[in-house]
Amino acid sequence: MAVKTKKPKPRGQSRKTQARAIETRANVLEAALAEFAEKGFEGTSTRGIAERAGVPHTLLSYHFENKEGLWKIVVQNLNERFRKMFQSRVEATSDMESHRQLRFILEEFVRFSFDNPEFHWIMTHEASREGERLEWMLSEYVQPFFMTTSEMVREAQRSGHFVKGDPRHLLYLFIGMVSRIFMIRAEVESVLSAAFDDPAFRKRHADLCLNLFFRDPD
Repeated sequence: MAVKTKKPKPRGQSRKTQARAIETRANVLEAALAEFAEKGFEGTSTRGIAERAGVPHTLLSYHFENKEGLWKIVVQNLNERFRKMFQSRVEATSDMESHRQLRFILEEFVRFSFDNPEFHWIMTHEASREGERLEWMLSEYVQPFFMTTSEMVREAQRSGHFVKGDPRHLLYLFIGMVSRIFMIRAEVESVLSAAFDDPAFRKRHADLCLNLFFRDPD
């Protein structure tokens, strides 16, 4: 009895299938980012993500294990984007005076925030309550950032270029000042007659935040 063998898919068809899978995964991750940013982990459902992405709900189970696994991938992608930006700026400014390096890096943080407002929404949702997700974020991303940046603040304080106080507390104040406007964007744009995609507004916001923390010892 002859054994039937599967005919291999034509190479072009295989590539198209792979391309569609990659596109579907990207659409799901984009939708998940928006859903988690708006509603937090608890308020988000995989069905809501699938609907927003325009894909069948069963495809989420195919591409991602569960909601928590999908959330972790979203957070990892966001923080990896931030880590690459941060690390590249640290390396590019390694020959600067410490306070100038710090100012440049914090200014880049403001720019990153405007380009990735979901970063602050997701972090805020998780930071408001204790749990395994918060512990994971703290150990993987928050603590390493604070360790590096706090030392930069101490150096700037020693030279008289940064306001005195606990560096970690000051960094939280700075982050809060930078990110609060994203939580009330509609109000801010209306009251200030400003547009968040306007480079002049972004620069003004960065300068105002930075000038409240940096000092000229002369």
